[in-house]
Amino acid sequence: MIAARGTAAELKSRVPGDRLDLTLTTSDAYLRATARTPHATHHDPPARTLGIPTDGTARHVRALLDELDPDGTEVESFVLRTATLDDVFLSLTAPRPAAAAHERTTTEEAPTHV
Repeated sequence: MIAARGTAAELKSRVPGDRLDLTLTTSDAYLRATARTPHATHHDPPARTLGIPTDGTARHVRALLDELDPDGTEVESFVLRTATLDDVFLSLTAPRPAAAAHERTTTEEAPTHV
């Protein structure tokens, strides 16, 4: 069974999941940023790294940086991460919600003749 077709880039582009990973200058800066971003999806306190979902555009990345570090003193560095092939695999093999599974089963069990 083939779950999906396309190049690695095409498959990755189908999976939402761009993330802006910020490394903060101090533990206090990390805690302040964490308090301001309840929607963060990645937390690594020992490394002072916080991951925030983004659409990956320069406009959105700039807006996030300005919002979290308006003075430009608390973010030490950042990396924009895009979906990986692991993310693609997980999105294709993840269990489907019960309603979608029922819908798929109902469709598959439908007679193929009239």
